[in-house]
Amino acid sequence: MKFLILFGLVAVCAARPQTAPVEEAVAADPAPEAPLVAEVPVDAPVEVPAEVAADPVVNAVDPVVSVDPQFASFIFPGDEPAVVAAKKAHFDAVRLALGRPALVSVVAEEAANVVEPAAEAEVAAEVEAEAELKAAAEAEAGAELEAAAEAEAGAELEAAAEAEAGAELEAAAEAEAAAEIEAGVEAEAAAELEAAAEAEAAAEIEAGVEAEAAAELEAGAEAEAAAEIEAEAGAEAEAGAEAEAAEAEAAEAEATEVEAAEAEAAEAEAAEAEAGAEAEAEAGAA
Repeated sequence: MKFLILFGLVAVCAARPQTAPVEEAVAADPAPEAPLVAEVPVDAPVEVPAEVAADPVVNAVDPVVSVDPQFASFIFPGDEPAVVAAKKAHFDAVRLALGRPALVSVVAEEAANVVEPAAEAEVAAEVEAEAELKAAAEAEAGAELEAAAEAEAGAELEAAAEAEAGAELEAAAEAEAAAEIEAGVEAEAAAELEAAAEAEAAAEIEAGVEAEAAAELEAGAEAEAAAEIEAEAGAEAEAGAEAEAAEAEAAEAEATEVEAAEAEAAEAEAAEAEAGAEAEAEAGAA
């Protein structure tokens, strides 16, 4: 991630014009601790040193365009024309980087191309110093951009980590709540099943007790009815036996009477026979 950000920053810096690092450096530090000169409006009157204003060489470079008051203190009376032109060109680049109109015209560029051999070393030093300033500004801007990118990436990672942690906590809370709800539902269902089983068992026990009582009552009634029937049968049998005994006794009495009558009849016949025999005997004797 950091490599991609740095690669993008390098590509952006390479695609920008040369004045962009100066603009970024100035924008990154808009309020230096100790400014070299005070900010002066563009249309303010130019305060150039008397020696510089009276120098025909300086006026020959660009007699129409005045020097920016912000940079006037950097032009010295002893500067060569080429050095003055180079400084004005540099000041023009800085003003363009700040978004201000340039004060140096094409005449300054043409004058900068006319460099005497004696001023070549000073111009080279100025150019080298400008290059070092630009390189330092670009390095500082790159470091600031890299630090900003790293801070932004760190903030994004931290925000993503916090969001992920929040999502995990929320998921854990939801899972715990769901588990508690499920446990409550299971406990309630178990209690309902247990209550239903107890009610069913109680109903079965009550039905069994009622059935057993009914069976006992029925058995008792049947036994009592059987005893009554048996008692009635015994009474009937006893009455029958008594009747049979009475009939037998009557039959026996009748037989005894018949035998007695027959015996009496036999005795009467014997008596009659004896009387007839006696009568016959008497008759015979007579």
